[in-house]
Amino acid sequence: MNKIFLIGVFIHFCIAFGWTIAFFFTVSRIKGLAEHKLLTGIVYGMIVWLVMNRIIVPLSRIPDRPFNLVNAIVGLGILIIAIGYLVYNGWQVLFGEKVMPS
Repeated sequence: MNKIFLIGVFIHFCIAFGWTIAFFFTVSRIKGLAEHKLLTGIVYGMIVWLVMNRIIVPLSRIPDRPFNLVNAIVGLGILIIAIGYLVYNGWQVLFGEKVMPS
C-alpha cells in the first residue's frame, strides 16, 4: 500500500477518535444531553459535518469545489451514522446503560 494512503487513513481515524472523545466529554459535562442520547448523537454528527466542511476543510490545501447538495447530504448522513448513531450505541458499552428500547 502507498505510504501516503496509510498516513491519510491514520490521520482520518485520529480526527474521528478526537470527535468521539469530545462527544463524551461534552455529554458528561452538560446536564440533559445524556437523557436524549440518540438526538444528541444526531445533532453532534451534524455539528461535526458543519465544522469539518465549513471550517477545517477550507483551511486545508484542498482546492475549492462548488457546493453539491447530494454530496453534502451523503456526507452528513455518514457522519450522523458514524459519529451520532455509533457513539450513541457505544454509550451502552462504556457505561452499561440500556440504549435501545426492548
